[in-house]
Amino acid sequence: MLSSKRDKVVKQNTSIIRVVIRIFVLNASLFLSILICGLLVIFASIYRSQIQGTIDQLLITSNRYLSFRIPDLYYKMSNYIDANYENEYLRLKVSGLESQIIGYKALSAEIAELKSMLSYTSSYEIDYITSEFLPISQDIMESSIMIFAGINQGLQEKQLVTSKDNLAAILYSVREKTSRAKLIHSYGVKIPIILSKSNIRCITFGNGSRILLKYLPQDVNDIEGEIVLTSGDAKIFPPGIRVGIVKKDPGGIFYVKTFFDINKSGKFISVIKAINSDKVD
Repeated sequence: MLSSKRDKVVKQNTSIIRVVIRIFVLNASLFLSILICGLLVIFASIYRSQIQGTIDQLLITSNRYLSFRIPDLYYKMSNYIDANYENEYLRLKVSGLESQIIGYKALSAEIAELKSMLSYTSSYEIDYITSEFLPISQDIMESSIMIFAGINQGLQEKQLVTSKDNLAAILYSVREKTSRAKLIHSYGVKIPIILSKSNIRCITFGNGSRILLKYLPQDVNDIEGEIVLTSGDAKIFPPGIRVGIVKKDPGGIFYVKTFFDINKSGKFISVIKAINSDKVD
């Protein structure tokens, strides 16, 4: 009993001591805070002018820094944006110039092609017209092209179509502004020709896939490789227009491989309109 009473007394005393310590600590903290605040007030009162001067100096320095840096950043951003706009403008300008250069090159090629055709056709005493053409039919029996010239330009049926001094086709349908021509390997197309070396005269005949030689002498043997030219015998075609070269197939049949290749030709052809009969033998 005595020991239990003693323990209770000890616990009560310990609790009282803890409470006293807590009160002391709180009072000490409060006192210390008041003391620090008081010291700060006293320090600020004593060094008020120096503190105010330091604060003013900081404000002045920051203001100067911002006044210089912000406009500088603004101008740099403006210059960057302007440079981007200028670069885009220049890029579009360069792209347009490149397109113009490509167009000029194509135009120069067409002019060169026309000049070459004019130099070829000028070797004949003929009247001709130069025009663009468009392939319209490529089948087993007939290959045709459309020519962007017609009756209004003086064209007629059965006139010859040439490309760079090579015979290409014959007109078979002529309208006011357009015409159609059969390539000379089309079925039924006949041309009076002469062989360049042997001077043999005969007629070419298109069978739809190639050009055969009709009415050759029976004793003809060595004509392979000869150049085939128009003979002018029909009096409607000028003489000397190149048709092709004589070839011989494995069966011993002679045929003509044309110089004109529609897949490799340019955009222009010439149509022979008329021949000066005084110049044709």
